[in-house]
Amino acid sequence: MLEITQHRIGSTLHLRLHGTLQSEASAQALMHKAHAHLAQPDPELVLDLSRTSLIDSYCLRTLVQLLHDTIDAGGTLRISAISHTLKDVFYVARLDHLFDMADPSRTGGHSTMRIGEYLVSTGRASEEQILHAVAEQGRSGQRLGEILSHQGLIQPRDVLRFLSLRLGIPYVSVRPGMYDPTTVESLTDIENAHRHRVLPLYELEDRVIVATADPHNMAPLDHIAARVQRRVDPVLATAEDIELAINDAFGEDNRIAELISSLEQDSDIDIVDEDWQAETADIDFLSDSSPVINLTNSLLQRAVKDRVSDIHIEPERNNFRIRFRVDGTLHAVMTPPAEIFPALVSRLKVMANLDIAERRLPQDGRIQIATQGHSVDLRFSSLPGIYGEKIVLRLLDQRQAVMDINQLGMGQSILQRYQALLQRSHGLLLVTGPTGSGKTSTLYASLNALNTVDRSIVTIEDPVEYRLGSINQNQVRPLIDLSFAKMLKHVLRQDPDIIMVGE
Repeated sequence: MLEITQHRIGSTLHLRLHGTLQSEASAQALMHKAHAHLAQPDPELVLDLSRTSLIDSYCLRTLVQLLHDTIDAGGTLRISAISHTLKDVFYVARLDHLFDMADPSRTGGHSTMRIGEYLVSTGRASEEQILHAVAEQGRSGQRLGEILSHQGLIQPRDVLRFLSLRLGIPYVSVRPGMYDPTTVESLTDIENAHRHRVLPLYELEDRVIVATADPHNMAPLDHIAARVQRRVDPVLATAEDIELAINDAFGEDNRIAELISSLEQDSDIDIVDEDWQAETADIDFLSDSSPVINLTNSLLQRAVKDRVSDIHIEPERNNFRIRFRVDGTLHAVMTPPAEIFPALVSRLKVMANLDIAERRLPQDGRIQIATQGHSVDLRFSSLPGIYGEKIVLRLLDQRQAVMDINQLGMGQSILQRYQALLQRSHGLLLVTGPTGSGKTSTLYASLNALNTVDRSIVTIEDPVEYRLGSINQNQVRPLIDLSFAKMLKHVLRQDPDIIMVGE
């Protein structure tokens, strides 16, 4: 649902859009307000899209038409603010230049540099590694980027960033909100999408935007072009991102919009059932519960499937927004109405065994769920604000944990120095950095490398985030006065070779 607020400053009309641009009715509402202003001499339109996270093909075409209508009326149209997701949509649709939002750092330039030169110049690989890969290329006939990727020396994203620079094709992290579901369903099916690793994103007047993991494979792109009788503009994305987006687009469990609609119509829902006390909830089998439980389960299922590290649930004046952090970047998922917020927060507090009546103080808790055949730990954190409690859920998925120091992304020289430090017989190693910088991954990967039968390893943590075999992991418990200091005193009497203090 779209809400449009407006205010005028002289001949300039400012329109702020709240909600999603995903229907013909939303597009018509925007055009109605804008065209009423275009009748004035020298009209100026300013759109604020910072509160708009989702857009479909129809509304994208409407914005382009509105720009042309404004120019024909002798006026100007400017976008003053835009959400991160919509900015990426404009970029992949090649509309950022049209709306004067182009980012010079993202502009492809048809570089003549070879991939080996690019990787060495950016520090992603050494000259020796490139020479070894070139020799392997001569034997196998594979592409150099594929060889380096298979050897674990670079990531597929590094190859695609180079191809973006070389071919002048946008590279983007495809994710929920970066495609129009109607376009996906009308132009492909799940079998072909998976087989060719392509995903139609948006359909414009004269072209179709299609994400592909292999720009050299033109057959699936030509097939889509012949089907719609329009030009296909490719966008580069990793095969992994495309696979996740395909599953999301065609997934039967992706019923969040439907669940929100049912919540809006259910006036009896206020606070969720407080009798839910299971230690681990298998959320895949709780599909016939109340709408708020189904909404919560669907959000968590989608987050696990999309490999989300954090879920942010943030209240605002008229609604609240849900954002997922993927690969270090927050992406807006939806902005449901504010009426749903209390029930969703109460449900999560019940799952974390917290006091649902306490809204004045911050609270921390733990939720353990089972979904897609394995268990996932969630760390619950609430922080009171002027519009309500902001909730952050950190997902700790054992499958996604980096347990190999060779996969941490360190440069070769730094990795060798770090491995030498780990092999020293004594000393203190400090791992520091801001939130999300990889401290936990570095610590657990290091412990995994040191975990041999001839060593006694003990950890003191709050909380224990991942379980490691053959390592004595211990949880700090402030409620019974079992602090880091007290536990460290007793751990030193346990004949340890290595102690990890997670604080």
